Amino acid sequence: MHDTRAAIAARFMTRMRCLLATGLALSVLGLLAALFDRASGALPLALCGALFGVVWFLLEQQLAGLQAAPAVTPAVPQTVQPVQAAAISDHRADAGVLFLSSMSHDLRQPVQAAGLFAATLSAHALPEASRKLVSGIESAVEQLSEQIEAVFAIARLESGRQTPAIEVLVVEAFMSAVVSAHLDDAQERGLHVRHIPSRLAVKADAVLLGRALERLVQHALRTTREGGVVVGCRRRHGKAVIEVWDSSPGIPPELFGDVLKPGGRYGQELVDRGLGLVVAERCASYMGGRLGFASRAGRGSVFRLELDRA
Repeated sequence: MHDTRAAIAARFMTRMRCLLATGLALSVLGLLAALFDRASGALPLALCGALFGVVWFLLEQQLAGLQAAPAVTPAVPQTVQPVQAAAISDHRADAGVLFLSSMSHDLRQPVQAAGLFAATLSAHALPEASRKLVSGIESAVEQLSEQIEAVFAIARLESGRQTPAIEVLVVEAFMSAVVSAHLDDAQERGLHVRHIPSRLAVKADAVLLGRALERLVQHALRTTREGGVVVGCRRRHGKAVIEVWDSSPGIPPELFGDVLKPGGRYGQELVDRGLGLVVAERCASYMGGRLGFASRAGRGSVFRLELDRA
């Protein structure tokens, strides 16, 4: 478990630095283009670049503390028993997760502000070169925000700050809500997204179930180029299985082992680097369920969230 947490933190650190560097570079280039062409928007571009700098500073400061955090725990003596060594290692990993979870507020504010400035810039009369740079800034902010939210969602679960409140929930309400939330996005891309009505009820946590379904539908829509996504629920072996079908190109068999793994090869081309699926898998696990999938190249994929039936 602690190895997985360390992998998540390491991938997070590397990816955040790359995104922030991209955002800073785009902001500076956009500012220079705006000043050179004497177009409006130079000040918002400068502020946007400054906000990326603030986020970078906060990230480096917090991650320096995260890397130093294990030093506060005693070193593991060479004579310690394997079980004790594992317990100490888990304690260190827990401390790192708690620290990461506490970073959320400090990083979210400047990222959200940078997003607002980028959106404001897009409404200005900018030359074409500057407009392309602003689009790049918006993309960098979106990716940064996506990954921050995914990592913090995992950190909240791992830290124990979010204790599952298991209750009887009607699946229909959750499927309807997540489909409605993505209707506009799907229609803009020429895709359909719908759900099959169901009367089944499950034993689950409302927040975790909603988050897991959101991540699964979001992933399905992002990987689907034509056709659409269908959400349904069925009985299987005494369980309730919520299924999210898509008409994506499918997942190559050689990547099956990486789909639910933080930092795996499958997630390298995704906006959230595959962390959304990791969040969904963790949510399922914390509710006493499991997440599985099946896929055929060229035929699409299906992700199955299996929960206890009420």
